[in-house]
Amino acid sequence: MNGLIEIRKALSEEDGMIADHFYQMWLDNEVAPDSFALDWRDQVLRFIDDARRSLDYEAFVAVTEHQVIGSVGCQRFAGLYPI
Repeated sequence: MNGLIEIRKALSEEDGMIADHFYQMWLDNEVAPDSFALDWRDQVLRFIDDARRSLDYEAFVAVTEHQVIGSVGCQRFAGLYPI
């Protein structure tokens, strides 16, 4: 391992992996697995698609040795009480 980490924009074909990272984040934050909707993955994929169009959503991945080791998503803040 060379220790170099590249940060790049996530590709749309990586959305499934980003959804899986959302799921793992929820588990890491002690959200009970039985509280997830059965179609959680489809819902996250729809959110990502919609947010890209309406909230300037963008995802980024950290890559080392051709392997994604992490991801982050961000979007335009709509305020505490979006209208």
